[in-house]
Amino acid sequence: MIVKPEPWMKQGACSGMDAAMFFPELGEHGDEAKQVCAVCPVQSDCLDYAVQIEDLHGIWAGLTYSARRTEQKRRGILNVPGTQIECSECGELFTIAGKNASRQRACSNACKIHRSRRLKYKEITV
Repeated sequence: MIVKPEPWMKQGACSGMDAAMFFPELGEHGDEAKQVCAVCPVQSDCLDYAVQIEDLHGIWAGLTYSARRTEQKRRGILNVPGTQIECSECGELFTIAGKNASRQRACSNACKIHRSRRLKYKEITV
């Protein structure tokens, strides 16, 4: 996943630090990263950003991926079947359905394929 830089990110306590600290190895908890986040002046901005992005890995705002999923549920922003959302490609509203509803971002297979190709191209060119 490519992270879009936001203005507040420059003010983060993590700015300029080794990013590897925020991506702990399997079995590690990222305690050092969580300590940095605990004193960060933009922690709330970071959390607001992190819960809006589905596949964001690592420690963000002091939370792991699973902790952010819990926060998404608490805020009511985790996609569930029957929810109307905007297609990430064409902008049309559609109702998400079925299994994997929490990962659905495109309204049709055509938009899904276009999104997949766009993201792959973006990763190569950045």
